[in-house]
Amino acid sequence: MQNLEEKINYSFKNRTLFTTALTHPSYSAEKRGENNQRLEFLGDAVLEAVISNYIFENFPELDEGKMTRLRASIVSETPLFEAAKNINLFNYILLGSGESANGGKNKPSVLSDALEALFAAVYLDGGFDEAKRVVLTVLKDVINDPSLRPYDYKTELQEFLFKDGDVKLEYITESVSQQGCNFLFTSSVFCNNKLLGKGEGTSKKRAEQDAAKNALVKLN
Repeated sequence: MQNLEEKINYSFKNRTLFTTALTHPSYSAEKRGENNQRLEFLGDAVLEAVISNYIFENFPELDEGKMTRLRASIVSETPLFEAAKNINLFNYILLGSGESANGGKNKPSVLSDALEALFAAVYLDGGFDEAKRVVLTVLKDVINDPSLRPYDYKTELQEFLFKDGDVKLEYITESVSQQGCNFLFTSSVFCNNKLLGKGEGTSKKRAEQDAAKNALVKLN
């Protein structure tokens, strides 16, 4: 794992924390022990804080809505997946035999989740400043190249609905089911209590984006 540390330019003091960040739930289910799900939860928050701060400091011309859209385009699954591939993260993830046989190391959800867990591990091991440096280093290509960012359907839906005045826009998680070692979220989006669309994804955030996408298709 030394090569991975060289790629992110950070050396872990707590090696157990480093290993846990790379441990998929399928591996811990077979071998017992901790996995990276809790770190992924924390890493998502660390990532949003770092990118929010970066956008605030470097894009003074953007209003709140545009800052929100830019942040969403950077912290979503697709750019995280590409960034994870750029540092060869797939070479270091610990997977169970079943997930490995199903091509887990090439799944966007597996790699993006592991990257978020890695950010959290850096934060816990070295503090926020080190985590900020690592996040901005790993995501520098995504931050600097708009073509690498996915479309933000939630912001597009919000702007579409708000153009004629304020409305009540709400996302509700309808269900969470487990499929093997992964979770499937189902979300619905409502406007003034009227159902506009439903969506699915491997996280709440991804399910909401899918719901917004389907709502836009319906409205247009």
